[in-house]
Amino acid sequence: MSKFGQAEVALSQLVGLPFLYAGAAGTLLWVHFGDEVEIPDMRGGARTVGAWALHIDCPWRITGLDGVLTGSGDYWEPPALGEDGRDENFDAYNDRTRFDVQIRNFVSEFRGACVKNIAVDSAGGFRLSIGRWNSLEAFPVNSQDIECWRLFQPGNSTDHFVVTGIGTSGPCTARSETHNQVYAQEDKEI
Repeated sequence: MSKFGQAEVALSQLVGLPFLYAGAAGTLLWVHFGDEVEIPDMRGGARTVGAWALHIDCPWRITGLDGVLTGSGDYWEPPALGEDGRDENFDAYNDRTRFDVQIRNFVSEFRGACVKNIAVDSAGGFRLSIGRWNSLEAFPVNSQDIECWRLFQPGNSTDHFVVTGIGTSGPCTARSETHNQVYAQEDKEI
C-alpha cells in the first residue's frame, strides 16, 4: 500500500452518506456528512453537526456540470466583480466573499445528496463525488509534515485521520456493512 493508501480506506467511510453542511473557519474548509448529531459546544450548550467531518486546509474546489462552483481562491474575491473586473472597496477580511455566497448556494441546492464514490491520488489528494454531477477535490501542495486535511467524527474521542505532505496518521477503520446498507437504501439522487 502506498504511503497515502490508507486515505482511500478512511474516505470510503463517507460513501453512501448524505452531504449536510459546509463552511469555513478562516481558510479551512469544513464539510459535514451523515446523520445530524448534537454535541456539546464550548459555551456549555449544544450544537448540531454531521456524524462525520472533513477539514481541508490545502487548495480545494467544488465542481459541477458548469465547472468550478467555488474553491479556495474564492476566499479572497468579492461576490461579483465590477464592470472593470475589479472592486476597489472590497475587503476580504470584513466583507462577504465569493466563497460565502457560493457555498451557501451549494449547501441549499445539494444538501442531502450522497457521496457516490471517492478517488485518492499518490499525493494524498482526493475527489469525492457528491450526487450525480458534483465533486469535492483537495490538492495537497506541500512536501512537509504540514496538515492538508483530516477526517473525524465530531464529539467522538477517537483519534482523527490526518493527511500531511509526507503521509497519514490516525485510524482509518471502515464503517459497518449494516450502516452502509442503511444509507444505500436512503440515497437521494440530486
